[in-house]
Amino acid sequence: MAPHFYSVVWIDHRDARICHFNATADENLLLQSKQTGLHAQHRAHVAGSGHQGVDTEFFARVAHELTHSGALIITGPGTAKSELKNYLNAHYPVIEQRIAAVTPMDHPKDAEILKQARDHFKTQDPMYAKRP
Repeated sequence: MAPHFYSVVWIDHRDARICHFNATADENLLLQSKQTGLHAQHRAHVAGSGHQGVDTEFFARVAHELTHSGALIITGPGTAKSELKNYLNAHYPVIEQRIAAVTPMDHPKDAEILKQARDHFKTQDPMYAKRP
């Protein structure tokens, strides 16, 4: 298979669907958080918001999968996409510099994620079709 230059990450607080791709080929990967995803119940006069913190171990595994990516897009519902971008900025600034876009996207199929990413790079990167 040809090397992949681009990546797109669809992420929420439970799953990260990563697709590495080029103009003609793609490879998909699913990573899952080890946290339950359930929020603690907030009680009056108890410290804390009742929300789990950022799952840094999950974000570190996602970052590891992006180390060889060129340009990338982070997408997904809610706040996880911004939290991942902030995590990359703090811990993996080289990867964070390669982010081409952070966009909202609800719960699409893998093919829809890849189509959006390919459409983005076709319009933003004139070398897209010339990459291996």
